[in-house]
Amino acid sequence: INYFSRYNRDKVLAVFSYLNTLIKKWIRNTYKLRSISWVVSKYNEIVKASPALFYHWELGMTY
Repeated sequence: INYFSRYNRDKVLAVFSYLNTLIKKWIRNTYKLRSISWVVSKYNEIVKASPALFYHWELGMTY
């Protein structure tokens, strides 16, 4: 990640953004949430509870 983020930062951020989108879709399906605001609040709750769950969350890429 360090190598690619140095030379292709935009592409790395796009990949992590896509990963976060997939995580939000998983949260939506797992917890049967219909509202986007509920999904985002549950996502933020999970990020605060365990920030080391994913490596890119440890780096602070939780948007």
